Amino acid sequence: MAGLRIFSDFACPYCYLAKAMVEKTGKNLSFSTLWVPMELHPEIPSEGIALKDFYPGLDTAAFTRKINLKAAPFGIRFCETKRMVNSGRAIRAAEFARDADCFDSFHTAIFEALFTKNENIGDPAILRKIAAEQGLDPDAMDQAIDSHVYESRLRTAAIETAERNIRITPTFVVPGHPPFAGLPSEEKMLFILKQAAML
Repeated sequence: MAGLRIFSDFACPYCYLAKAMVEKTGKNLSFSTLWVPMELHPEIPSEGIALKDFYPGLDTAAFTRKINLKAAPFGIRFCETKRMVNSGRAIRAAEFARDADCFDSFHTAIFEALFTKNENIGDPAILRKIAAEQGLDPDAMDQAIDSHVYESRLRTAAIETAERNIRITPTFVVPGHPPFAGLPSEEKMLFILKQAAML
């Protein structure tokens, strides 16, 4: 089992920040990390839906300004996203990348596509483009996804998520310690990563 397990969804902007925080805060520590897929809203159609319909009253411009204040120290600039996307196919594409030993860069590329380029990661064409840019075979990726290769793996992740009663992304789990749900402060992140490094 990995020293640090992070339950995450590509549709969650705070998961993108969490990835950047882990990389920056943990650069001088030695620990293993496993990103566990947790699809929050599988009911969203592949074309997405307007955020204003999913979160009535949400001011997307104000949210973007707020999250960019958190993102600035990590060199990330969020665009103003106005659609809620379906992350299911992207999650499966990431499993293909994991098996090809390309998970980390593919993981980042998916987040960048959605949150900095405003691309719909529920669109198979967008995922094919990202796969090609990462040196992966888009046809092989589509075949694996459409053949349901990763469903057993994702069911196992869903069972773990339910057993741990995890409801929020990101959630950080270090064996032997209480889970931490949400985006931690840099100080708290360092504490979590030090716990992971002690395993």
